[in-house]
Amino acid sequence: MKKKKNSPGLLLVVGILLVGGGWVAANASFDEEVDVGVEGVEVKRGPLKISVVERGALKAIDSVDLVSEIEGSTTVLWLIEEGTIVAPGDKVCELDTADLVERRVSK
Repeated sequence: MKKKKNSPGLLLVVGILLVGGGWVAANASFDEEVDVGVEGVEVKRGPLKISVVERGALKAIDSVDLVSEIEGSTTVLWLIEEGTIVAPGDKVCELDTADLVERRVSK
């Protein structure tokens, strides 16, 4: 098995980093106090109100699309109130049948 030689470029980079780090450590003054300008208020116990205002859209998890199989257009006379729980066979919508009755009679 051959031994890899360290490349001179890698040694040069490591040496520069060590010298640069030593210079920074020697010239940095850690004794000075720096005023960062942080202001605050006294901490006290009490209720914490968290409110988030965010724009977006809501979508129902279990939604069902109803499609009318009637040709042409018709008017909705009655529609069940949104959020009502329905069972199979419950009426959810009533359409105007006047035009349909006329078309059927005229045939």
